[in-house]
Amino acid sequence: MTSSNVRQSSTFIPDPSDLQLKTQNSKLITIMTILAHPDDETFAFSGTLAKYAAQGARIICVCATRGEGGDISDLSDATKETLGQVREAELRAAAAVIGAAEVIFLDYIDGTLHTVDFDELVGKAVRLIRQYRPDVLISFGPEGVYGHLDHITMSKAAFAAWHAAADPAAYPEQLADGSLSPHQADRLYYFVFGRQTLARQMQQVAELGWTPVGWAADLINEVDLAAENTNWASVAQPGAMLGSTDDHINTAIDIRGYGDKKHAAIMCHRTQLHTHEPQRYFIPAWFDNAYHLETFARVNPDGTTHHTSDPAEWATEL
Repeated sequence: MTSSNVRQSSTFIPDPSDLQLKTQNSKLITIMTILAHPDDETFAFSGTLAKYAAQGARIICVCATRGEGGDISDLSDATKETLGQVREAELRAAAAVIGAAEVIFLDYIDGTLHTVDFDELVGKAVRLIRQYRPDVLISFGPEGVYGHLDHITMSKAAFAAWHAAADPAAYPEQLADGSLSPHQADRLYYFVFGRQTLARQMQQVAELGWTPVGWAADLINEVDLAAENTNWASVAQPGAMLGSTDDHINTAIDIRGYGDKKHAAIMCHRTQLHTHEPQRYFIPAWFDNAYHLETFARVNPDGTTHHTSDPAEWATEL
């Protein structure tokens, strides 16, 4: 497959006024996540997925790798040889907890996504978008949450596929037999790891008796959460920031009532519940009375997002 597919589709910017948006009634929508690792959606926004699934939405989880390059926590008896298989099973178990309809793996190797054929990667996502015809796509933002190259690559791939799937000139071989047709997903969201909001929520959890660890302790102890030159050495890649400032958020989903689902889904990922992972020590109630907002940025067709520093302006539905 040549790179002309992605380059050509990158110029295909649909006019938002031409999009026939479905009602916000979640019973009518399909949500597709496009992410890198088997735990990405669970730790980041599984409460949102559980909430929408409970209201009738169809959830499709697309995962590029099986996370076989990750570390193994003391709670798991997985080995380096079995880790990919174990993490696939963990995601399938977590997806069942939140009510996802399907989990699809793209069969790439963990830690290599920035080196793979990008056109091929986008093409795989395009095929799935054309097949499942989602209304909403969710990925990580271009910062990769904490500078992770796999996350950054999947963010770029999700954005490229959002446009390419609607363009009949992109990946035309997928359309040749008539079984697939172009599809424009109505909206794309990036998950936003908003430092100020997360610090506030983590502080509230700490006040309930939890001892902060890992990145949560970093957030609570950081004096200037708006600073763009802070060293987040405990979690971020060298030279990268942890998350974003809150003004990158334009949508916040309240997951109260679904804390038990998120907690149970997280507990499925035993290989990733390291001693420095804050949510290893959470109880379900904390997701309902303190750590209850999952935050996103709706993406414009040109790749920009609307920034606001006022939480009152955040949308409350996808």
